[in-house]
Amino acid sequence: MEPKTNFEAVMAERFAKLPPSIQSAITSADVEAHLRDLAKTQQLHLDQWDLLENEVMLTLLGLAKTSELKQNIMKEVGVSDEVATVLARDIADYVFKPIRDELERQLEHPQAQDAKVSEMDAMRTQVLSGQDSAG
Repeated sequence: MEPKTNFEAVMAERFAKLPPSIQSAITSADVEAHLRDLAKTQQLHLDQWDLLENEVMLTLLGLAKTSELKQNIMKEVGVSDEVATVLARDIADYVFKPIRDELERQLEHPQAQDAKVSEMDAMRTQVLSGQDSAG
């Protein structure tokens, strides 16, 4: 079996074991969009962006430690300590934090923050649940 295929199989198996909410958070367009914005801000080439995405996915799936993300970015993506520091900090803020917040909400953690819901989504939920405010 080709190493890449084995790696993909391990990642797919690990992903399948995650709770559905975490799976959806990982596959959401937000994660990809945030990573793309970070890559653009730091002027990463396409291949570097791909490597960055791999490092984030390995971390999200628990195959790499979050404490080693900065070092892994430096080594695998090939960026300076300064750029890796910025990327790791921003990834923690824009990728990991929303997922952690979602987990805390699901586990009803006492410090869980309410989900950020747009006014339109709140109205849609209210109408669909039969609590139309006009009545």
